Amino acid sequence: MFKWLARQQQGTPATDIPRVASPEELDRLLAQDLVVFFKHSPTCGVSWAAHHQVKRFLAAHPGAPVHLISVRQDREISRRIAEITGIPHASPQILVMRQGEAIADTSHEGITADNLSGMFASASGARS
Repeated sequence: MFKWLARQQQGTPATDIPRVASPEELDRLLAQDLVVFFKHSPTCGVSWAAHHQVKRFLAAHPGAPVHLISVRQDREISRRIAEITGIPHASPQILVMRQGEAIADTSHEGITADNLSGMFASASGARS
């Protein structure tokens, strides 16, 4: 009956993803050298699959600056990022930002731990 719980305990890292919960926090994060935003909807199956992939990525890269934006709870923050970047909103979606500018993005099935690792390595290596 609770097979999903056993799978979660065995196959999904327990890494929490810090949530961006205010416009002020968003501004602070946008000023950082490198930040990764994960737009997530808790009511979407594709988004939950992406969430699993982001957690796998974080388990392999525990210091990565990944922050979750709940598109249901924090719609204004999600919209603001779309306005700032010029990248149309999607959910799930990953945006890799350097000092407020989007340098990479992907969405839906493109969100895999391997793809995130490549995006993060490119972004980390591109620092001036």
